[in-house]
Amino acid sequence: MQSRTYVALALAALAFGFSASAVGDESAASRPFLLGGDAPAFAHHANIDPRLPRGETRLESKTPLGPTVSSARFNIQIQGGSPSERRLALSLLEEAREQVWLSAGELLSGAGSLLWVLDKTQPSPEVQRRAAPTLHFDQASAICRGGALNASSALECAAAAAALRRSPSAAQPLLGGLARAALIELHGPRAEDASWLTQLDGAPEAPLLTRLPAPGHVEGSALFFGYLAEQGTGSALETGLLALGLTATQTPPRALRYLAEPDLLDVVRHSVGNSREAFARFFSTLAEERFLGQSGRLAGGLTSPPARLGWEVPSSSLPRHLVLPRELSPTGSVALKLDTRGQSAEVAFRIYCEKPVSSVWTLLRLGEQGELLGRVAVPFQESASHLAQRIHPAGARALLLVGTNLGGVDLEHPYDLDHAPHETHLCSVALSLMPGESARALP
Repeated sequence: MQSRTYVALALAALAFGFSASAVGDESAASRPFLLGGDAPAFAHHANIDPRLPRGETRLESKTPLGPTVSSARFNIQIQGGSPSERRLALSLLEEAREQVWLSAGELLSGAGSLLWVLDKTQPSPEVQRRAAPTLHFDQASAICRGGALNASSALECAAAAAALRRSPSAAQPLLGGLARAALIELHGPRAEDASWLTQLDGAPEAPLLTRLPAPGHVEGSALFFGYLAEQGTGSALETGLLALGLTATQTPPRALRYLAEPDLLDVVRHSVGNSREAFARFFSTLAEERFLGQSGRLAGGLTSPPARLGWEVPSSSLPRHLVLPRELSPTGSVALKLDTRGQSAEVAFRIYCEKPVSSVWTLLRLGEQGELLGRVAVPFQESASHLAQRIHPAGARALLLVGTNLGGVDLEHPYDLDHAPHETHLCSVALSLMPGESARALP
């Protein structure tokens, strides 16, 4: 009897440890008191106004009426159009499902149903979720509407449906972004892809990740999934499906919206060890690559110019205090370029941002051709509104100050892309020369 009691206590303590670590609190992973460790701290859950929209709508999507053709190989159907168009669409979608399956492998086990509704009035395919009853994690099937009758639209439908199957609560721009990244990866870049990448880097202050459906948000998600794949070893589609698969959610049966917790950003936070600074540097590196003109590599090898700068000034004009011309959305970035040709004095940067969000900043030394010579990270301070850093040009052609808005309300409420609307914030930068200072050693 005594041994059974010990076993029951041990199992209860282990269960408590697993449930606490799932919350994401760093101290919750410590061993419970009964197993010889410190008692775990309880995670603090702050209340959020229920009137604020949060997550995607969970209402049942009605299946349109009309003649339908079904596949004998996969759980897919085609609706709309003429009989010949339906047969062609079925062949294209079957081939696309095979391509996605070969790229994603076991991540597509138990793939759900997919209905492609042919609609010539909608130029780009859009996947809608159809909630399925479940007693465990959320499930949904997909309805893909519109798009041209070609292999590219079929692949976008198949990839977005695969993402929806893995994460029914995923925001709509995430589904479209992963589908766009998969299309470039499997079919190669198209002429229109260079256009959207140029437009995206023409407004780097816009959010890369958000729930709001607006122009550029799907493309921002596509760039993010390319960057996420670069950090790992798999393809963009495989890495994206794996990341979304880790966001398994459980929504109450009669809820109007999906309870999208955890979400994609929670997966990234956990992947960097739940370190706020590591999470900040993850997005900072992505921003640096955009302003160094490397976005094309993240988007499947496209050619793209560097992202648009906020300011570009000569060092001879210092001291100056510049208000960045555009507000920063969460996960949006900005860069200030300082021409330092012939400059031998240290440069002091003082950064002021609106409270209470966190931001991350890095200084880059650039060579004659814009190549990266070195970087100095501005010390990361959570929710700080005033940051400062001094740097010596050390022969650099220019200094590039890159900043990213990490969003959030406070430390208890980090940025949640499912919780909209998102607030933008302004920053300003004061620059001055420090004459008489000797050059410091390069970091």
